[in-house]
Amino acid sequence: MNLTPERLVELRSRFVNFYDGVVATVDLQLRHGPRRCVLTVHCRDTEGASGWSAIVFTMSGVDEFRFELGRYTFEVLSFGIQFAWKNELLYMVLAPNADETEDLPDLTENIAYVSGTSCEYEILPLS
Repeated sequence: MNLTPERLVELRSRFVNFYDGVVATVDLQLRHGPRRCVLTVHCRDTEGASGWSAIVFTMSGVDEFRFELGRYTFEVLSFGIQFAWKNELLYMVLAPNADETEDLPDLTENIAYVSGTSCEYEILPLS
């Protein structure tokens, strides 16, 4: 399903703003066709049978990204995921530094984000 601002409102409610989700995989495809990034995140799910589900986000037309490993990590999403549409791009910021706002955080200080022209998502059950 295509991620839109309206669907994002529903996802935030269902997945508790993605707080304390866990990044399971990040797959960047930079060659042979359009650039894309596939992220799988395990999140609490208010509608899931087990209370958790996997969400697979596929960002197409990747414009920029950063996934920095080190002393601090983006793998546990203590502050959730922030989404913002700006200059015809969709930004997905993992574990943003500050509470979510309508504007993007300072991406030079963020350790994990990706932007692209569109994003599809799929919800899969976790047992």
